Amino acid sequence: MVETILKAMENHFTKAYLLFLKYVLNIMNSFNALFQSKTVLIHKITEASENILKDFCSNFIKLEVLSNSDIKNIDVADPNNYLPSKSINLGIDSNEYIRHFSPVNYEQVKNLCLKFYITAALEIKKRLPINNIIFQQLRFLDPKLAPYGNS
Repeated sequence: MVETILKAMENHFTKAYLLFLKYVLNIMNSFNALFQSKTVLIHKITEASENILKDFCSNFIKLEVLSNSDIKNIDVADPNNYLPSKSINLGIDSNEYIRHFSPVNYEQVKNLCLKFYITAALEIKKRLPINNIIFQQLRFLDPKLAPYGNS
């Protein structure tokens, strides 16, 4: 068992993928922190959901697609929207680590991480209230927008 774990940790693909996951975890942690607040932040859920989707998509979707489309309407499963492999961002550590891989191994890691990004973006769109009109209307709960006292 220990030898199996050690072999996996010595595998260059495993290290590259773990470095990638470390980068992705930072994106997810910022979203997760929203749910750990002691204040009511339900009015921010739609905006936060859109932001995490943008954060993921900015790593593999072409800038012109992101700039010219509402994030909710981008087809993240359409390969025509993807950046070239060399431009897909896996995070500084993972990008640096795979820089010296053979072209075949480099592409293999990039494609594996691209599949992760696509799946994550599809699940975000499916599970988070990005298109939920009720959550969009909760912005009136924002204390910064609520009227206080008599004007």
